[in-house]
Amino acid sequence: MTVVERVASADHSRSSPDRIAALVPSEAVTGPGRQVTALARALEGAGIECLVIAFHRRGRPPSGFAQYLREAGVRHCVVEDGGPVDWQMALRVGSVLRRWRPSIVQTHGYKATAVAYLLRRLRLPWPWVGFFHGTTAEDRKDRFYHWVDRRLLGAAERIVVMSQAQARAFRHCNGRVRIIYNAALAPPPAGPPAERERLAALAGGLGRPIVGVVGRLSPEKGVDLFLDACAVLARKGLAFSALVVGDGPERAHLEARSSDLALASPPRVRFLGQVHWCCRLAARACRTHCSRRCKRTCPLWQPRWVECRKLSARPVPLTWWRPDPLWRSPRRSSAP
Repeated sequence: MTVVERVASADHSRSSPDRIAALVPSEAVTGPGRQVTALARALEGAGIECLVIAFHRRGRPPSGFAQYLREAGVRHCVVEDGGPVDWQMALRVGSVLRRWRPSIVQTHGYKATAVAYLLRRLRLPWPWVGFFHGTTAEDRKDRFYHWVDRRLLGAAERIVVMSQAQARAFRHCNGRVRIIYNAALAPPPAGPPAERERLAALAGGLGRPIVGVVGRLSPEKGVDLFLDACAVLARKGLAFSALVVGDGPERAHLEARSSDLALASPPRVRFLGQVHWCCRLAARACRTHCSRRCKRTCPLWQPRWVECRKLSARPVPLTWWRPDPLWRSPRRSSAP
C-alpha cells in the first residue's frame, strides 16, 4: 500500500506522540507477526496510528504476512529485501519512515534490528524499542544472526523481552530492559460445521491413545523429533494414533519423513493442515506434543500448559519432550 506523507506545518515541526512504526522481517505469518497485527488493530481503535513495515525478499512469491495484514485491515508497507548484504534496504526503510514520521519505531527479529541500528548510525531521530523473541538453533548461520541481534539491540532506548531468563541476558543494558510476556490472542473464527463434524468423526474413529502436534510446521518446532518418537513406538508394537494439526514450510518434508519411517501406511500419523476446530480434536486426544526444538529461554515450557488448556473444555493430560538428547525420555504431567 502507499504510505501517505505527513505534511509538516509551522506548529507541527516534530512527530506527534501517536504514531508507531513496527519493522517485521518475516514473510510468513508467525507468532510475533500475529501479535503485532492484533496490537495494531487495538491501538488504532484507541486513536494511535500504526504502520507495519514488512520485508519481502526479491524474487520470492507474494508475502503471506502482507496478505494477512491486508485481511486484518492493518496499515502496512512492503519493502523489498535484496538479501543478507542488501544494505540499501535500510535506506528504503528510512525513506518510508521519513515520509510517515512516526513517534516510535519498534523492531522484531534480527534483520529489523540491523536495519534500525544502521538508521540509528545515520542519526534518524525516532526512539527505538527493540523486541527480542528468543532464539532458535537451526544452523550455524541462525546462531550467528541471533548473536548479532543481541549485540545490536543494546543501541535501542528500550529492549522488550519475553521472560526473566531473557532479561538476565540483557542485564548489561543498565535498566533499559522491560518484560512483556507472550500474548494469548483471541481464538480465530470457527470453521464451518461440516469441518467440525468431520474432525469429530475422525477423532472418534482413531485408536487410542491419540498423540498430536498443534502448531506451525517450521524447523524450530521439533515436529521431526515427534515423528522419530512415533517411529520408536511403532517399532515396539505399541498401539497409538497421531495427528499433526497445522501447516507451514516443513509440511512436505515432514510428510516424506513420515513415509520413510513407515508411519504413513498403514496410517499411524495423519497430517490435517490448518484446522479451526482444534477443541474437538483436543477433547478427544489424550496426549498433546508441545515441544519447541530450541526455545532455550522458555522457562520450562510453562506457557504451553495454558495453551493446551484453552484447546479443550476439560483438562488434557500433557506429554512433552525437551530438545535433544532428552527427548528420548518423555515426561508426563497432568494439566493443573
